[in-house]
Amino acid sequence: MFNNKDILVDGKPIFLSEWFKKGILSINDLLNESGNFLTFREFWDKYSCESNFLQYYQVVSATLIISSQMLRHHQQIILYPKC
Repeated sequence: MFNNKDILVDGKPIFLSEWFKKGILSINDLLNESGNFLTFREFWDKYSCESNFLQYYQVVSATLIISSQMLRHHQQIILYPKC
């Protein structure tokens, strides 16, 4: 998730050292058992991470953007395979 050219906040790749130290390394670390993003409260309870609401939702939003782009790309490959 960090230093990923596709996951951007304010047009720049992210790196949050506090998150890294807490073992938050991938998008999966931000998901609950049902595959939904943790609420900020759930995130706080799980990681006790020094992060604020805005920072958390910037990261979630950035990952949602790239996820939706990847899904659209994947659907195009299925619908329009190259021969």
